[in-house]
Amino acid sequence: MKGVTLATFRAYIKPGGTKADLKAITDAQIATVYRRQFWDAVHGSELPGGGGVDYAAFDFAVNSVPKRAAEYLQRVACARVDGRLGPDSLKAIGAKPAGVIIDAYCGASGFHEAGQEQEDRQTPGRPSAKAGRPA
Repeated sequence: MKGVTLATFRAYIKPGGTKADLKAITDAQIATVYRRQFWDAVHGSELPGGGGVDYAAFDFAVNSVPKRAAEYLQRVACARVDGRLGPDSLKAIGAKPAGVIIDAYCGASGFHEAGQEQEDRQTPGRPSAKAGRPA
């Protein structure tokens, strides 16, 4: 329901949860899933937010997978690429102007193609849900 599978619901909200529990998922629970599964995985709170690097990484993670989002961000920042955003990666990302990171990340890095893969998996006629930045 609402972009959350039963397996994900069980992993992040309620182990042993039922389909009925999932159907009753609240907006707060959905926000918890997105925060824990995607935002935290790309260290959104530690990325530069003023220029939108945090949002771009979060959006990429939602539309692809967090590891791929981290790898592309590391490439753009010229950090060691291992799919885990540790202190060295975060330092390299913070050392570049946000606009440079965003332009490279969302343009040349394949960001559009990753989003297109998600769109290609959509059911025809159903609009894709866009996730917002967690509160």
